[in-house]
Amino acid sequence: MKAFLDNDTKRAMKKLRPTKYARIGDKVKVIVPKVFIRCGYPLDRYTVMGTRAPFIETQIYKMAKEARLDLEDRFVKHSLKQAVIFNILKEEGFGGRERRIFEQEDTTIKGDMVEVVAKRMVCEGEYTPGWSSYNYEGDWDGEGARLDDMKHHCIYEVLNFGFGRYRFKIRAEYVDRFEWIKEENKKKTMQTIEKLDKFIGDKYGMPIVR
Repeated sequence: MKAFLDNDTKRAMKKLRPTKYARIGDKVKVIVPKVFIRCGYPLDRYTVMGTRAPFIETQIYKMAKEARLDLEDRFVKHSLKQAVIFNILKEEGFGGRERRIFEQEDTTIKGDMVEVVAKRMVCEGEYTPGWSSYNYEGDWDGEGARLDDMKHHCIYEVLNFGFGRYRFKIRAEYVDRFEWIKEENKKKTMQTIEKLDKFIGDKYGMPIVR
């Protein structure tokens, strides 16, 4: 049957389907006021840059001197900086194998009605490194790295119309996506009642008192 439907009808039918997550443009109410910061391992490059700045600068200078590179070149300095940071992360195992969500509580956004402007999925879990070696038969064997006990979460990027328009990110399970739908349905119902009252009043000259 779908083959005989025009595109506008197909789009309209798609909007009517029940969905697990809010659509772009939907409004949701913040229930748990926790702002999403990032999803990853305990140690990230921003943490390293913030806590090891002197050490990083020293290493950059040493590497540039040994390789006779010009630190006045911004691309060269940026590349060396990224290399030093990645080496620190690798040596310290990114702070642990647990990949998780980092958040910050902000009570000022509790109860706010915000609009979903983007969304993406992130994954928590325990990192298990891969391995490879020769087995007893002399064949090469191995297994790739994987993430155990995976948990997927949908992250909304939302626009807050409060004191100045600003964006933040929040977990889908921290908002109520049905509050706005209820309010919209209530408005539509009231508009329908008002139109019906006006129609009856105009046609029969009977003002409706509710």
